[in-house]
Amino acid sequence: MKNGNPGASLAIAVAFWSMISEGQILAQEKTAVALDLVLAIDCSASIDAEKFDIQLQGLATAFRDPDVQQAISNLGPRGIIVTMIAWSEPGKSELLVPPTAVSDRRSSKALAFLISLARRHFRTGQTSLRQAIVTSRAVLAKMPVSDRSVIDISGDGTDNVGGDVPKERDITIAAGVTINGLVLPDPYGADVEGYYRSHVIGGKDAFIERASGYEDLARAVRAKLLREIPSPLS
Repeated sequence: MKNGNPGASLAIAVAFWSMISEGQILAQEKTAVALDLVLAIDCSASIDAEKFDIQLQGLATAFRDPDVQQAISNLGPRGIIVTMIAWSEPGKSELLVPPTAVSDRRSSKALAFLISLARRHFRTGQTSLRQAIVTSRAVLAKMPVSDRSVIDISGDGTDNVGGDVPKERDITIAAGVTINGLVLPDPYGADVEGYYRSHVIGGKDAFIERASGYEDLARAVRAKLLREIPSPLS
């Protein structure tokens, strides 16, 4: 997919998949889906084009993984709804992948394809974890009713903008949403994991998955998804 216009390719893919996914979502609105999942990926100044692509490929690879696909298939037709946003500083966030119904291997592969085509359309900026939480919560509010709602925030830095991040976290948790984190090493040596634990994550069974570097991201995403996708007996 290196040739041609990637933005046009994504638009075509989204339109094609939405014809299938929209019908599934409308059907699932009548019965709660097992999981609504918002993937919120860091697009601040520390994330150059190469790192952005690595994030996308790590996520896409995870949804192609047989164990992840089996965990989703085990949920039956209710399945899960997944969407993906990019976030940076205040006022800079965008929807990269629309809410997409995933219930089997075929739909998992289709989601992986959409993720791999995603492109960001704003310039990089500072790191606002408040922006990540607020945007994710707004997107989640428009998704179908689910047994469980999770926001998964990934990043390689602490907030450097200001704003009450714990306040937004607490508002989100009070709405019954869990916020998990996927942390990467900060290029300047900040304790990203410690910051996420004290300021970002929270809610039922909240956890942090740590990647040792961008080369470890695909493994970390796979491990995170296997923890987030509920058991059919849970």
